[in-house]
Amino acid sequence: MVERSMSRHVTTQVNLSADGRYIKVTQSGLLRPADIKKARATSLPLYDKCDAVLVDYRAVDLSGLSFIDLDNLAAELKQDVPKCRRMALVGKEGISEKYYAHLVNVCCLKGVDTRLFRELAPAENWLREEHSQQRNLTACLGPVAAIPA
Repeated sequence: MVERSMSRHVTTQVNLSADGRYIKVTQSGLLRPADIKKARATSLPLYDKCDAVLVDYRAVDLSGLSFIDLDNLAAELKQDVPKCRRMALVGKEGISEKYYAHLVNVCCLKGVDTRLFRELAPAENWLREEHSQQRNLTACLGPVAAIPA
C-alpha cells in the first residue's frame, strides 16, 4: 500500500561534509517555511568553513509551501546565510517538480548558484568542483535569460 501523505513531523540533520567542502542538510516530513528557516539558522556557523550546501529533500513533502513561500525563502537565503554561494538540491524524480524548478530559478536570480539532482553522488561531485564566481553566475543565469517574456 502506498501512503500518499507524509507526516507533519519534520526531522532535520545539519552537518559538515567529511571533506569540509560543503554543509549537508537533510530534512524529512511536510515542510513549512519555519522548518527551512530553522535549518538555515542551525547551519549558519558552519558557513565559516565553506560556502556551499547540499540540501537532501528526497524524504520531504513540499506541498505545504506556496510559490510565494518559495519566493520569500529564496529571497531571504542571501540575508540568512550571506556566505552561501552554491546549493545542490537533491529530490526524488516526479515529486514536487514545479516547486524544485521554481526554487532553483529564484535562488539563481538571487545570486546562489543552485542545481537540482536526483542522487547524492552527482550533487556532491558538483559541489566539490572548483568554479570561478563569474562562471557560476553566468551558468546560473544563462537559462533564465533565454525564457521569453
